[in-house]
Amino acid sequence: MKLERLYNYSLKSTLIRLIISISLIAVIVGLILYISFDMYNTMDSQKKDALLNAKLVGEYSAAPMIFGYSDEAENILEKLVTLPAVTEACLYTTESDKPFATYQKTSEEPYTFPAVQEEKAVYKGRFLYIFHEITYEETRCGTIFMRISTLSLLDRLIRNIFVAILLLIILLIITFIVASHQQKVISKPILKLTALTEKITKNQDYSVKMEYTGIDEISKLYKEISLMLSEITLHQHERDKAEEKLKKLNEELETRVNERTSQLLAINKELESFSYSISHDLRAPLRAIYGFSQILSRRHRDSLNEEGRQYMDYIVESSVRMEHLINDLLNYSRLGRKSVEMRPISLQKILDNIHHDFSQKLKEVGGKLIFEGYDTEIYGDESLLQQIFINLVENAITYRRIEVPLEIKIMCVTNPDSYLIKVSDNGIGIPEEFWEKIFNIFQRLHSDEEYPGTGIGLANVKKSVDKLNGEVWVESVVGQGSTFFIKLPQPKNIFQNV
Repeated sequence: MKLERLYNYSLKSTLIRLIISISLIAVIVGLILYISFDMYNTMDSQKKDALLNAKLVGEYSAAPMIFGYSDEAENILEKLVTLPAVTEACLYTTESDKPFATYQKTSEEPYTFPAVQEEKAVYKGRFLYIFHEITYEETRCGTIFMRISTLSLLDRLIRNIFVAILLLIILLIITFIVASHQQKVISKPILKLTALTEKITKNQDYSVKMEYTGIDEISKLYKEISLMLSEITLHQHERDKAEEKLKKLNEELETRVNERTSQLLAINKELESFSYSISHDLRAPLRAIYGFSQILSRRHRDSLNEEGRQYMDYIVESSVRMEHLINDLLNYSRLGRKSVEMRPISLQKILDNIHHDFSQKLKEVGGKLIFEGYDTEIYGDESLLQQIFINLVENAITYRRIEVPLEIKIMCVTNPDSYLIKVSDNGIGIPEEFWEKIFNIFQRLHSDEEYPGTGIGLANVKKSVDKLNGEVWVESVVGQGSTFFIKLPQPKNIFQNV
């Protein structure tokens, strides 16, 4: 985490910090090693000096100890007053563990001397403890004990630390001055590179030349970036040419699309007008044919033989079918010219009308119409919705199974962005390969003898749903029935789908 903080500073500041940090760490480690080595040598020197003093005092005290002159021995120990570090000392004879003669620098607090121990020199706490054997003519005659203060060591350590801190402060100042100057060797070319890249990014001009003399890694970086900029400039020129060419192609394509769209709209309008005119003009002669065939059938049917009466029935039936076809064509052409009035519509009102219109026919075929979730207000055109339900219910009645009571179910599900209307029946079903084709005009799957119709009803449904910016599809199982799905957008999504 501490290293990551360096990323929050400028390059110049970071380099200065790194140089100073590395220098300080190296100096601190060096000073610690120096102070440690100095203290080790000082302690070793103090220990050697103490042993030497103990040996000298022991040699002078050997005779008084042999002859039992304790006063003389104490006088010799009193000479230790010339050694300020020695705070206590005593002599032990070989016959007793009790001190033979003692020395104490100050008499403020009586010191309890330890029992005689083997020869050694150890630091314990703030003192150096010395036990040294006294010999006379290679014969051990006793032991000398000395307790030596280490305050001089502490003073030396404090002095060394003070000098080290002073050196660190001086070095910090010198290092900062040197680092501030030396960091420019690295930061100056990198900051220059940063300024150039910012300029390139701001102006989007990749033709800027980047020059830097040197043989180090920064020079290589400049060269690599210059090569990269050259490649970008080349690709940019190629891209600009491609975009210009694509723009021209798009303009040409848009012009062609507009021309074709205008042509298709004109052709479609002409076709609708033609379809309407033809359908309308055909009705007059068709009515004449139907009327005269009815008169002939009523007045002269008995004068015709069986074959003639059969032909006469064919004429009447064909006239009726032609009338239905012309009416469906007129309805289909009217859908294309009809303006759409989008507003909130009560689905219950529409379905109540549908139920009323088909109640007699449903009664005749023994069927029933079931509504679920129809207490919904949807957004659409009332006449188009009416047309959709009329065609789907008529389709379900026409293609019902005789052996099974007809059941038509209409339900509406409200989703966050759309309405989903399902119209299900238990009729003859539709093979899967015709699920899309049945919405094309004049697309029929059965003959008139099997199931009457013109092949325009589901085309009317498709066209009405398209004008409502919706989708329609069917799912079916042959011999079990079909379900038509109508998906209409919610008001907030109307304009997204247009």
